[in-house]
Amino acid sequence: MKTIQAVAMLLFSIGGSLPAFTAQTPPGKPVTISSPDGKVRTELSASDGVLKYRVLVDGRQVLAPSRLGIEADDVELGMDVILGSGKVHKIDEHYKFFGAHADAINLANEATIPAKSHGVSYFVDIQVANDGVGVRLRLPGKAARRVQADRSAWMLEGDPELWAAKLDNSYESPYHTTTLKQLGTGMFGQGDFVPADNPNKN
Repeated sequence: MKTIQAVAMLLFSIGGSLPAFTAQTPPGKPVTISSPDGKVRTELSASDGVLKYRVLVDGRQVLAPSRLGIEADDVELGMDVILGSGKVHKIDEHYKFFGAHADAINLANEATIPAKSHGVSYFVDIQVANDGVGVRLRLPGKAARRVQADRSAWMLEGDPELWAAKLDNSYESPYHTTTLKQLGTGMFGQGDFVPADNPNKN
């Protein structure tokens, strides 16, 4: 089974200004970006005012609609969102790499979508490769701006089986097979969730 990685990141610019917010995405219509091979698709929407994205592989949803947002200066910038028209460009980078491969290849499609919330304009960048999706929110810098919280989340489809290890002080702890719903709210270390169909589990 193909494993797709989805990463939500926040990047805050330290200066500069955003272009004027001109065109607008029609209400209810998501902005869609596909991978170079066409198998991975990401949809960004704000049909109900809430900024969300979802990921599909071969037409099957693997990441259910999940929130994106930043809280800055006591304002939730993922709420009451209006999306502008996005611009898509291709990424085709090749560079030398010291590791498992001599040459690294970065092949993806990336969309930059302007967004506005409570009078604040920012960008949503979505990069879709053949094996992964990256999401970045770019908020313009200004004097005394307070960035208080990341409001982004992942909503996994269904109740996937996974391996999980409890957070402890040992170098390696045993992984146990469970499902997302059975996982509970205990303490788990970063990176301690592995899909149950991953042959490279520890």
